Amino acid sequence: NKNLYNRKDFIVDIRFSSRNAGFGMTKEDYEKFSKEYDYIVITDTGSSLPFLNENIGNLLVLDHHPAPKAYPFIINPNIDNDNPYLTSGGKIVYDFIKNTAKAYQTILNKDVLTGNLDKVLKEFRALTLLSDMALLTRENRRYIIDALDSIKREPILPMFAFTLDLNKDITATDLSFSIISKVNGFSRMGEDIGELVEWIFPSSIEEFRRVSNKMSSAHKDKMRLVNKEVLRKYFSECTQEEMMAKECHFLYIDHDMHGINGLIANKLFQAFNKPAFVMSNFDDKHIIGSARGHFVKDILRIVYEKLGYDTFGGHEQASGFTIKKEDLQRFKNYLEEAVRLYEGKVSEIAVVTKEPIGVSEFLQLQKIYKNYARGVDFYTKISQAIENFDVVGVKKFESGYAMVRICDGFNKEDTIDFFVDTNVLDVDELPKRVLLMDFNPSQASMRLAVEREAYEKILPYMRSVIMKKEETKKQKKKKAVAFQR
Repeated sequence: NKNLYNRKDFIVDIRFSSRNAGFGMTKEDYEKFSKEYDYIVITDTGSSLPFLNENIGNLLVLDHHPAPKAYPFIINPNIDNDNPYLTSGGKIVYDFIKNTAKAYQTILNKDVLTGNLDKVLKEFRALTLLSDMALLTRENRRYIIDALDSIKREPILPMFAFTLDLNKDITATDLSFSIISKVNGFSRMGEDIGELVEWIFPSSIEEFRRVSNKMSSAHKDKMRLVNKEVLRKYFSECTQEEMMAKECHFLYIDHDMHGINGLIANKLFQAFNKPAFVMSNFDDKHIIGSARGHFVKDILRIVYEKLGYDTFGGHEQASGFTIKKEDLQRFKNYLEEAVRLYEGKVSEIAVVTKEPIGVSEFLQLQKIYKNYARGVDFYTKISQAIENFDVVGVKKFESGYAMVRICDGFNKEDTIDFFVDTNVLDVDELPKRVLLMDFNPSQASMRLAVEREAYEKILPYMRSVIMKKEETKKQKKKKAVAFQR
């Protein structure tokens, strides 16, 4: 309807969903907005909302979270797909805007993506692919590389121009730690997300600096709360052996800063490779939680059915949930039962070898693994003991992490970059084991672990590496004996 496109009296309001409001739109929210607005568009808040039905005609859902059922008003490539990491919520929004702009061009012969708008939207697309930890498929990698080049060439937005070091090449790591982590910390500490507009599209340089300082302060508060007040206390309650023996990690924090639940759960999962469930107060009657780990969505589905609860949101390995305070103990009991059902499946991740190898050999292993994986899954990681390496350099980030570069002791051109959480481990005490993506501080869980599907492909190579090393050791021993004689 061309008359619709030509109307000048459209009023568009933008609402930001806060973490305090929970995940996704409620039926009450939908009914309230339906009275106030002609049309509602929601983004990245789930496609399985309980009130959705085929009779809804004033709603558009743009989303990437897995969902079992499709409606005409949902645009989501992950319907009937359990892997949300192939794309991001921002990528779905970008595609919608781009396709809508093409339709507008066809109908009215007008270009709506004028000036630098398309350039900025592409840069946001890359940011969301990184923040949603989308798999680095060939297409996603291309989007990120193009955005990095675009930002380096012409940094229009102040958040890039004043936050990144434009005198050097910009990397995805720079975006992750200098941009994404700041936004993440701001939202998790209960700040008004709407203020971020003044950081992204500031009305003045003074407003940009004001919000930037507020973000830095929120980030420091987040790190202090997570590492010093929560994790340190939790780790002090039992020995590391007792921690490793737990089937899952269950932590209820008696405060209302539930924005950090996911961060804590993720740190526990990374440290012990066990499902982690972290909860805090939502209101006087409810507890809100985050789950991280293998099969947590399936585990929560079992618990919810036993409690008689409705749906919850999230991914297969990262979910959010809400329960009544009176059901906390029942929730814990059902959770422990459900975790035991999936304990065998978690162990299907195959341990190949604990033999240390050199940096050059590790790089060969990376190439082989990537041939059998579509990018690197954030939750399925490879770690391997490393020997005969030299430290090239350490770059510390404001977030509390440091990027460490090591090189092969014999072939200096072969290098590996990995991350150390400096809140957990001093970079001066570097470990001898590194992961494909980052460093896991738990000595007990450091091992070469790959998906079962790739096991048979990688095992022969690893055997050849070990045999080669044994042969090299024998030769060195013979030379040593000859020299002594």
